[in-house]
Amino acid sequence: MEPDGFVTTQAGDEADALRLAERIRPDVVILDGGNGFETGRAMRAEAWGHSVFLIAYSASADLEQRSRALEEGFDMVFAKGRDPLALAVIIKDAMR
Repeated sequence: MEPDGFVTTQAGDEADALRLAERIRPDVVILDGGNGFETGRAMRAEAWGHSVFLIAYSASADLEQRSRALEEGFDMVFAKGRDPLALAVIIKDAMR
């Protein structure tokens, strides 16, 4: 993603992701769709987390998974295995 002009940071686990996001205040956060729902809820509970564009990165992007992600406060689901360039386009559109 960095060649597309994004600065990226990777967390080791969900707790680390929350601490890191609180420190750097990102525009976009991509979390694992299985384990990341709790982290996404925690981010949304923070004042700085209201404006973060949350993406659930999931092996399953079926209707049930998408519905759960939206209920949990995520903005979208991106299916694992899709073209990473598509994700870059989505993020650029979201940042406009």
